[in-house]
Amino acid sequence: MKNLFVRICSVLVLFIIVMALSSCESESPIILLVDSDEQYELSSGTNKFFYIDAFGNNGNVIQRITIDSRDNQNGNQSLLDTIVNQEKVKFAYTYCVPQYADTTNVTLFFRAYSTGNYSIEVSCVLTVCGNEVLLTSQDDFVMFSAYANNKDGFNLENTQTIYTKVTPDSCVDIFSAKNVITDSLVLAREWQSKTGVVFSRFNDFNYSEATRRSVETAYKEAIKNSVIQNIQTDDIILLGRADTALAVLHVIAVFDEDGCESDRYIFNIKKIAR
Repeated sequence: MKNLFVRICSVLVLFIIVMALSSCESESPIILLVDSDEQYELSSGTNKFFYIDAFGNNGNVIQRITIDSRDNQNGNQSLLDTIVNQEKVKFAYTYCVPQYADTTNVTLFFRAYSTGNYSIEVSCVLTVCGNEVLLTSQDDFVMFSAYANNKDGFNLENTQTIYTKVTPDSCVDIFSAKNVITDSLVLAREWQSKTGVVFSRFNDFNYSEATRRSVETAYKEAIKNSVIQNIQTDDIILLGRADTALAVLHVIAVFDEDGCESDRYIFNIKKIAR
């Protein structure tokens, strides 16, 4: 009899809790539901799908939905910020898992905002297993002498050669230096930067097997300079800003021909995705 009484009390308590939660949900100005599969351990470079369902109660309208991520490597990042202005919003979101060299916890924050200055947040913690993915090489860039009437600089963000004379300094990450010692007919074999890029020659580095981790490790150990001189064929050059590695570059050929119009560098580059 005592056990029966305990069971009845437990059922009553559970019923009261469920009714209280239902009452709170019905009175909440915003409801945000985030659904996905049950897999929370993921591999770098894969995708995870989320299904977002948001709606307002008591005449509230969903104005905006945001998705942000946070991890120890990249800090806080905005993934989605969209204006909706609807009473009900339902859509699928594909999260592209970043590349990590080591296993990393990533927290995703889903937020909905409505009229009346109401907001609600749902968070999700993912464990991303790191792997050593080879960096992609972009090949056969041609950068000319500073005295040639041609592209004599390079922009890292867009991965393209540029004319430094008509390009803002803020976009000139690498440029061919002028030869201040001898005449302009001799290639200076020197690069500089107008954006704070530093250089480190690291000819023992394995360019073909470059990964994010290997580039960052080599860059951390390397001696860095704002100028790199005596550039030769087959040089391996690490690029970065302050303590942040940006890329590794392989000089394929250096041409110092008669005159200056055809003097040029040909190189391949592997960038670290940011």
